[in-house]
Amino acid sequence: MSDLPALDYRLVSDERTMRRLTRGAVRTLGGTSLVLAPSFLVLALLVWALDPVLAAFAALIACFSLATLALTMVQLRSWVREGYAPGTVATARYDSVIRLADGAREQQIPYPMLLSVRQVGDLVVFRVREAQPFVLPVELCPPLAQQRVAMGIASGWAPQPELAGFSIERRLDADAARAVVDAALQASLRQPSTAFAAVFAVAAVTLAFLTGGPVWGSVLTLVVLVLLTVPALLARARGVRALTGEVVRSRFDAEQFTLYERGVITRRPYADARSFRVVGAVAILRFRGTPAPEVLPAELFPPEVRGRFSAASAPVS
Repeated sequence: MSDLPALDYRLVSDERTMRRLTRGAVRTLGGTSLVLAPSFLVLALLVWALDPVLAAFAALIACFSLATLALTMVQLRSWVREGYAPGTVATARYDSVIRLADGAREQQIPYPMLLSVRQVGDLVVFRVREAQPFVLPVELCPPLAQQRVAMGIASGWAPQPELAGFSIERRLDADAARAVVDAALQASLRQPSTAFAAVFAVAAVTLAFLTGGPVWGSVLTLVVLVLLTVPALLARARGVRALTGEVVRSRFDAEQFTLYERGVITRRPYADARSFRVVGAVAILRFRGTPAPEVLPAELFPPEVRGRFSAASAPVS
């Protein structure tokens, strides 16, 4: 990979770019609602004459899925606007690693961190190991670049990361990995769409008991508990295994900071932080243009630098 010529691409964002990225984000992050809504609407129509109660529940789940999808779209559009506001210059370079930049943000991603790359319409979807997928406009990853990424994934080779200048280093043991994963799960539960799902689950169970009797209520309660808890428990176990033994690093300059995590180097200005708070042994950062918070050991952020995030995220009066 290192002896191949670099591939460079550039894109100036506009309203159409934001609409495309929002659509792609909904496909990758809101896929469950996209499938559930039409499926349960069809089920409601098919069983209405046979069992009105079952049809009512199917229609209720379909309406919930549509409402969750609408709320997710509003959130994602806001995040995309923060990251790809019209006029933002985004670049992508494919050499020994993937180098992405938009505005003042930069990220270096080694190819083995990716599971796959595929083009969907005018967008390219990247699946990442133990992390959420991300999308790029096809202008930043045309077919030739997609071939380069696929070659990099297949090779499994990654260069030694550029670690000069990192001032703080921390190796995660099982307890630290568990604290990071638990904090990330708790942060995701505070998302409006997740809270809406919890309210719906409680309402659905209550309605089942009121209209369908104890059998319907018991069955639906079990289904809801399984759907809500089993995926979360499996994701927690995978996350703890993936992070245990990982080395994370941080570096703080006058205007920007740099993080190293699982082979990925991310450089951002302090002004990119929407919020920063320390909860126990972890630090939770929310960045503009990203849907999920970044959760890292609090030891990576010494007390003397934490005020830079607070000052950058404070509203200007």
